[in-house]
Amino acid sequence: MSFQIVEDVFAVRSPLSGIHAALVNVKSEYAFCTSCDVPLLKRGVVRIVVEGIESGTDVVVPSFGTYYQPLCAVYSKRCIPFIEEQLAFGEPKVDDFYESVRVKRVSYERIKSIDPNLASFFNVNTKKDLERVERIYDESDQLLSTEEIHHGKVEKSERKMELSRESSWIG
Repeated sequence: MSFQIVEDVFAVRSPLSGIHAALVNVKSEYAFCTSCDVPLLKRGVVRIVVEGIESGTDVVVPSFGTYYQPLCAVYSKRCIPFIEEQLAFGEPKVDDFYESVRVKRVSYERIKSIDPNLASFFNVNTKKDLERVERIYDESDQLLSTEEIHHGKVEKSERKMELSRESSWIG
């Protein structure tokens, strides 16, 4: 398997700039986008999201209520102008442009059919998070509790990521 490394077009450092770079450079109409800090992402979860692609759909994204998992989603090239407009205004929140495109939600209940504890969405942002993931691998019979997973999401959303998003990987 070979990968092409592409640079972000916009100086705004955010996952949205990485999604934009991927969409501008990918040859297909759609791209599945995820972050580098979700080591428990299950292949079956990716399959469910990708299988949600329908003609005319711009984004396929897991969601619960008004909360989205925008870094476990499929994006259409039709999103590019909306993302560019948003980034030009320096607005890096990924799901802000969703109101301008056609979004298909994948329910958490559907995701739980493959990943009952939603571990696929657990972000490793701190040493403590990494220790939790290592514990899972060491003690294969234990999974993260739903509370631990949701705590990780809340923790990430309440503070800025320090990880650089200068490059995107295109497969």
